Amino acid sequence: DNASTDSSQQKIEEEFPQVILIKNNANIGFAAANNKAIKIAKGKYIFLLNADTLILNNGLSGLLKYMDSNNKIAFAGPKQLNGENKEAGSCSDNKDIKDYIKNLFIDAFYLHKFKPAAKNSTKLKFTGYVNGAAMIIRRKVLDEIGLLDEHFFFMAEEVDFAFRCHQKGFKILYYPDFTILHY
Repeated sequence: DNASTDSSQQKIEEEFPQVILIKNNANIGFAAANNKAIKIAKGKYIFLLNADTLILNNGLSGLLKYMDSNNKIAFAGPKQLNGENKEAGSCSDNKDIKDYIKNLFIDAFYLHKFKPAAKNSTKLKFTGYVNGAAMIIRRKVLDEIGLLDEHFFFMAEEVDFAFRCHQKGFKILYYPDFTILHY
C-alpha cells in the first residue's frame, strides 16, 4: 500500500489476515512498490494488478497454461476495457520507447484527436508491450532481467521492462481471452 489515507489497510488486515500487507509510509511509485512485493513473492508467476481494475472472466488459467507451454514468454497481459466498457489500449506493437513517450504526450495534453482509437485484437498475439495495469510476469525472467526500473514513478515501466525482455530474446504476449475492466 502506497500510504493510503482511507481505511483500506485496516479492511485488508481484518478481512484477509492471510495476506502480507506491505505498508509504505509514502507513495513511492508503481515500480518501487511492486518491486517490494516481487522480492517477497514466491510464485512461478507474479501477477501485478492495479487497484482500479476488475477481473471480468476466468481467462487467467488459460493464460497461465499458454505461458507454461512457451518458456520464451517473459510476461503477458489481458484485454482491457475502460470504465465505459469500451476498448482500452491493452498492448502496442511498438518496441520503441519513443513511440510510447509520444502517446504519453498526446494523453497529457488531451490531444486525442491526433491519436488513433484503441483497438484490441481479438486474437492472441506477440506484441511490443502490454499495458502495465495487469501483467503476469514469469519469475525466472525477473531473476534474469531484473526488477522494474524505479526511475519510472508511474507509467512507462512496462515499456522499459518489455524493451529489456526483447533484448534478451523473450516475447511479450497479449492474451484477449482474459479480460479486465480498468477504471
